[in-house]
Amino acid sequence: MSVRMSEGNELRGVLLQLDNERREIEKEISELTDALNLQFGVGMSGPLVDAESYPRSDIDVHQARTFRHRVACLQTDHTHIMQAIQAKLHQLHMLEGSKQTNVTQEHNLSESDSKPFVPRTSLKPFLRVDQVAETSPAARGGLKDNDLILKFGSVTRENFTGNISSIASIIQNSQGRMLSLEVMRPGLSDNLALSLTPQIWSGRGLLGCRVLPHTDD
Repeated sequence: MSVRMSEGNELRGVLLQLDNERREIEKEISELTDALNLQFGVGMSGPLVDAESYPRSDIDVHQARTFRHRVACLQTDHTHIMQAIQAKLHQLHMLEGSKQTNVTQEHNLSESDSKPFVPRTSLKPFLRVDQVAETSPAARGGLKDNDLILKFGSVTRENFTGNISSIASIIQNSQGRMLSLEVMRPGLSDNLALSLTPQIWSGRGLLGCRVLPHTDD
């Protein structure tokens, strides 16, 4: 029993370290993406040349390219971190031998390749998910109806203006690129870390769901 407890504690330590690395990567991605969207106004896919194919003179093209390259590298790192977290979670659940926990976790992992459980934080929900369409980018990323969003990219309740159009702008500017979310799901004791990729699909919008303001009232 003591050996199993020691192994479990070691796995939890590794998971905590991996989760801290994940958060740091997501933070840097959010900061760089915000700079590309707000400072340069080009996002990850906007043109860096003018109509005559010369580098634009109104922005720092070199820095924008550097930021884009860094985001691409971080997205690869993020994928590797998520895979490592899932592997360690599976090891921990197998070690603890909790059938119920294993079934729940395996079900959730089967829905999305990037959906580990993360500890509850002090963040408060400010958006509610509704009408998630089947096979949509939102569904593939693991979102479900009535999920409560704690963090949408770099937006939290603290800096959300209440204007839903700001969320729509983030989605539009993140087309084809990973968007990190932290979600509270009714019935689960831990939050979920999701990664969505807004993109054109067979249905409406780039995510295929509605996102509505949420209050605690």
